[in-house]
Amino acid sequence: MVEQSTFNHPIMMPPTMTRDITPHYFDSNNSGMSPASMKTHSCTVQSRTLLDDNTHENGEFNVNNTKAMNDKQEDDDDEYQDIDDDDDVNDKAQELKDLDWDDLPNFIRHLDYNQLKADDCHKANSENRTILSIRRKMVANNMILRLPYKGTPFYIGSKNDFQEKEVAYITQTSTWVLLHKLDGGHQNVSQLCLTKILEEIETKLSHLLDSKYINEVHHFKTNINRSSVRMHYLYFVPETHKEEIPVRPITVCNDGPTMNIVRYITPLLWSIFDQATNCRRFQNGSIDVIHGIEKYAQMGHLKPGTLFVTFNMDDLTTSFLHDQIMSTLQRLLIEQLQDKTIDGLTIDIILQLVHLVLKNQFCVYNNGLYQQIHGGASGLPLTMLLTYVNLFYGQDSELMKTIKEKDEFFGR
Repeated sequence: MVEQSTFNHPIMMPPTMTRDITPHYFDSNNSGMSPASMKTHSCTVQSRTLLDDNTHENGEFNVNNTKAMNDKQEDDDDEYQDIDDDDDVNDKAQELKDLDWDDLPNFIRHLDYNQLKADDCHKANSENRTILSIRRKMVANNMILRLPYKGTPFYIGSKNDFQEKEVAYITQTSTWVLLHKLDGGHQNVSQLCLTKILEEIETKLSHLLDSKYINEVHHFKTNINRSSVRMHYLYFVPETHKEEIPVRPITVCNDGPTMNIVRYITPLLWSIFDQATNCRRFQNGSIDVIHGIEKYAQMGHLKPGTLFVTFNMDDLTTSFLHDQIMSTLQRLLIEQLQDKTIDGLTIDIILQLVHLVLKNQFCVYNNGLYQQIHGGASGLPLTMLLTYVNLFYGQDSELMKTIKEKDEFFGR
């Protein structure tokens, strides 16, 4: 049995870089990671509670009800103003997903409360003052607030410690390489990089279409919508469920240039992998696991010495070598596709599309343009598929051989 990768998005993105370089949510002062122990701890921040004062002990803030303080502590930067805005309230909720902590005061100033009743409006104003006060005090103490990789309690920690952990993680893993700092004469490098990626993908897809290697349907599903495309960006979240609280890199790729390719080819590749491995999908979680084990026992395979093993795939997603995974994937496709095609695509075209995705894993982080040279971006569905292929079909892997020979129970 294999433990899938799961994570929570942060409630708000860390402070961003200059607006003319990247989209508004790009990350520059993120959470971070290193093997060192963090002295801060996760805490649950309930609504209508707030950091009580500007002091903290042992890296922790006291969280108390501070409505009275909210009423009297208003500053010029964070003062709430009831200004009408033309945006729909539902659209605002969607915007919160990518909201920058530094943009919070301006975001709140321009919220539209015309559709709210008087009581709801008063409550919203009170909650906004609470949120702004939290932000004000955290800025004063150089602290950050994050949702963890797993779980819901908020995590409060030193911004400097997080930044040190980020640097340590990037240095130790060598997963990313810095191409340019986005300052001085390189402020437009990220946009130039995105333009180059778009041109390469569009040229490649047009060539495949003209050469009849793909059809109009393939082209429509994989092509780019230039009006909504954005560069990937990288940030870090703490893993509070682990000792010493390391952190996990998260690459946001929702509107990335290769996402349409990934969304199309990934289900096709999963179907091939599941067929090759007899992998069961636990769509209903523990219920499916129990049913699977019951069937395994009914077949007489469950013995007193049977071992139950889970794999956490997270660390493996950023470590596989691109050349190696391409060779492994090719071997899997050749073994499994009898007619050498799936959904009208040949093995060679599938490999070309996967390679196109892997070679264009560029992202913005900490006011710099990076390229991911190992593994896959966490926000790409293709990454987990390739991680499974590498684990079970890699050159040094005996897992698949063992599972098949002994008719073992395997699922995800």
